[in-house]
Amino acid sequence: MLSCKQASLLASKKLDMPLTVKERIGFFIHISMCRFCRHYAKEIKMLHQFMRKTASDNDSMLSGNQQLSVEARERINQQIEEAIRSSKEQQ
Repeated sequence: MLSCKQASLLASKKLDMPLTVKERIGFFIHISMCRFCRHYAKEIKMLHQFMRKTASDNDSMLSGNQQLSVEARERINQQIEEAIRSSKEQQ
């Protein structure tokens, strides 16, 4: 069974790309038994939908000096990739 940490990573991943069959089954089983992760998945999905709607309503709400730098974006992407890699290694 997945840990809560793995389930939360899959809840996030699920918003951006399709999960594999193994991931979907593991995620479904975990959230069926863990109300905290079920609540987290629901909340993060609502937040994701809100952010997409906000972005589509106003393509760029931030002025140029408020946007993330290229370096900051790269650091964030590296952290996400490391978390995904770590999650896969634990499986």
